[in-house]
Amino acid sequence: MRVPRGPSTSRFGPFGLRSIYKEQLMSAPSPNPSTFSAHSSQLREVDSVRHACVHELLEMTAQEHAQSIAVQFEEHSLTYAELHARANQLARVLRKHGVQREVLVGVCMERSLEMEVAILGILKAGAAYVPLDASFGPGRIQYVLDEARVKLLITHKSLRSLLPPTNAQVLCLESSWDLIANESDQPVPSEVGPSNLAYVIYTSGSTGKPKGVQIEHRSLVNLLCSMHEEPGITPNDILLSITTISFDLSVPDIFLPLLAGSRLVIASREATFDGKLLRSLLKSSGATFMQATPTTWRILLESGWTGDRNLKAIVGGEAVSAELARKLAACCGSVWNMYGPTETTVWSSLYRFQRPELAAEKFVPDPFSSRPGARMYRTGDIARHRSDGNLEFLGRADHQVKIRGFRIELGEIEAVLEQHPAIKQAVAIARDDNSGNKYLAGYFIPQPGVSFSQSALREHLRKQLPEYMIPSALVALREFPLSGNGKVDRKALPAPQASDYQRDHQYVAPRDKVEKKLVAIWEEILGVKPIGIKDRFFDLGGKSLQAARLFTRIIGSFGKELPLTTLIQAPTVELLANEIKPSAKHANYSTLVPMRKEGTRPPFFCIHGGAGSTLFLHRLAEKVDAEQPFYGIEPEGLDGREFQHTTVEEIAAYYLSEIRKVQPHGPYCFGGYCFGGIVAYEMAQQLLRQGEPAALVVLFTAELRFHRKVPAPVKPKPPVNAASRRIATLLKNPVRALYRKSAVRIVKAWGKFAPTFYRMWFRLGFKIPPKMRTLYVWRTLIRAERTYIPKPYSGTVVMFHGSDYDDDPSLGWGGLAANIEHHIIGHSSQDSRRDLMNEPWVNQTGRELSDCIARACEVVTFKPAQIA
Repeated sequence: MRVPRGPSTSRFGPFGLRSIYKEQLMSAPSPNPSTFSAHSSQLREVDSVRHACVHELLEMTAQEHAQSIAVQFEEHSLTYAELHARANQLARVLRKHGVQREVLVGVCMERSLEMEVAILGILKAGAAYVPLDASFGPGRIQYVLDEARVKLLITHKSLRSLLPPTNAQVLCLESSWDLIANESDQPVPSEVGPSNLAYVIYTSGSTGKPKGVQIEHRSLVNLLCSMHEEPGITPNDILLSITTISFDLSVPDIFLPLLAGSRLVIASREATFDGKLLRSLLKSSGATFMQATPTTWRILLESGWTGDRNLKAIVGGEAVSAELARKLAACCGSVWNMYGPTETTVWSSLYRFQRPELAAEKFVPDPFSSRPGARMYRTGDIARHRSDGNLEFLGRADHQVKIRGFRIELGEIEAVLEQHPAIKQAVAIARDDNSGNKYLAGYFIPQPGVSFSQSALREHLRKQLPEYMIPSALVALREFPLSGNGKVDRKALPAPQASDYQRDHQYVAPRDKVEKKLVAIWEEILGVKPIGIKDRFFDLGGKSLQAARLFTRIIGSFGKELPLTTLIQAPTVELLANEIKPSAKHANYSTLVPMRKEGTRPPFFCIHGGAGSTLFLHRLAEKVDAEQPFYGIEPEGLDGREFQHTTVEEIAAYYLSEIRKVQPHGPYCFGGYCFGGIVAYEMAQQLLRQGEPAALVVLFTAELRFHRKVPAPVKPKPPVNAASRRIATLLKNPVRALYRKSAVRIVKAWGKFAPTFYRMWFRLGFKIPPKMRTLYVWRTLIRAERTYIPKPYSGTVVMFHGSDYDDDPSLGWGGLAANIEHHIIGHSSQDSRRDLMNEPWVNQTGRELSDCIARACEVVTFKPAQIA
């Protein structure tokens, strides 16, 4: 479905959407070779696209666009020639491992260039890929590996510890790259045809187990041909990919730009969840094509994104509201609502893996086709045929739903709930919050006489289900409402109450205008209703991104500016309202942020990272020992005022003076995250010179990037003719090439001018506006980091980091710190340094940090100083 450009949608009925893909409900037509005629002379020579496999079509496109950038991730990129050369080399290695036609190869990787190389290499080897997401938990991954009989699994070293035991061979791409690079980069002779498998993707299953859906090359080719024609994509387009490969919405992202000669830009995992980061990436990448779920589009709009008339917006994964469709239509070049189940590759039919009985049930004879054996897929969708010829989507006939783009069989949640010994019967449904966002609610009848807690029940669910399948509310009932035919009447199930969200208090309604308005904002942002004034933000599932949205809304609704860390001391509506009311004191951006004051141990002080805020440390503060006081340290500048301390040495001295207001004398225990680790190192140096050495110095993923004693390892890169690439790009599209070159120069020029601008701004008596403060803080701190020259330290530093630093185990501190103690926490992906501060790894971080503090301060009892 497509929404035309512009705000008017009246001619499309009440939902403003026009269906142009009615054929998706029936067996799909054969792909049309003329689809490719607009951009590829080589593809025009193909007799029929239907006889080609996906990787063969991509190879033809690569020959025509060899020197164009094919895929980009952060600051790194590969041309079409480089991408296919690496994929060819990997395909040859896979062949030597016994990978061939119809063999299933698992892919569990971080978002990266290597992920694209791996998927393409698997297809070139003749195999089919099975996408896996490390966040789904070892139990689910184990089931998929076993049921699919995966022969080989490609992954990153950083994810190896997350994977369950498996009979499959495991290939860590980084450690194997030297071996792979020795292979020929010429294409591997392929023995596969259109009827062979391209991938097997697992979705939620109604039996309590995920079900695998097999997709053949011809079905995937059909999808790509259809999308190439409508919505349409050209070599001049830039597609921004934000979808996990375990979700079928990622398939067009992976292949469509490479078929069209376009550029694929892979977003980092952080950008896929953070509206502001995604907004920035859309602008910096120059994206002209992006597909996302309605939830992601809402987050993007709420972050302040005003749209882009050059952007083709694709909405998929779940039903889109008319309101969202109209908003996007008013600010984008065009909006397309893509709908289709996994089994049909959006448009073309296939079958269920290892489940022939399910295939027979879902794929039925097509009465509208004259082709023998033609089938149509029973989607389970309810629609009505309107008088104008359009189909209006009304909902699902079965109990399959989509939440945040993830397809979920409610029966799987119910089956896991009923495995708990205290549960007699369970039902799960999807409900709508006030904003139209869906959330999961679980209903159950307890076993008589068996006691249990909600926290224990949730822990039981987390052991077997990914986080997105954990119900937000768990409701205990004496009996289920029944319909006339004796079945559970799901529509009659009561709305969850406040106590159903794992709360330890009774619901208390808002009492005045401020609390009422604040509750409404919380309910909209968190998607939970009702929210009482005693409810805690993080207990209701609040995240840092939602906190940022909340405080932006507070500025707009109340005209009150508050630091994000206000949520630490005022985590409820009641307490936060007190900070907003006119009688409240002026917001104080304090350097020390007490996250836990109570405790008999010496406090632990944790210094901010490069962005400044320490709100994300609240999870770590909760996971350390109950007797452990915990303080965050935040930088100057977050209040919009000028930094008074601009070198690492000055910052360290200032932080020590602030710490002594709480703890006048040692033993001192402190650490820092990322940039904060460098400041912590300098603080330890200063304490040593003052004759009061630190008891514990912790560096959390704190890599020393400048002025190392031991140079950073240089990763070998294949030779690239940069000059010829630049010339090819200029000749291909001189206007765009010159525009990008100018944009880069402008950004660099602003970076040089920014300090002067800030000084002039402050001299005029202004504060930095809230939306510019993070950048101001970051620029100031990065300048301090660049000029800091660390000196050797005779003490011990304790490092907490992930397992992806095998080539640089000291993170640059070798030759500086006399002793380094390593704590490897689960994994720390290259695009998400905060993993050790987030679930599930923060539990391990908290335990090991507590042990470190206990060893450093064995017999010390702490009494905090009183701060005036």
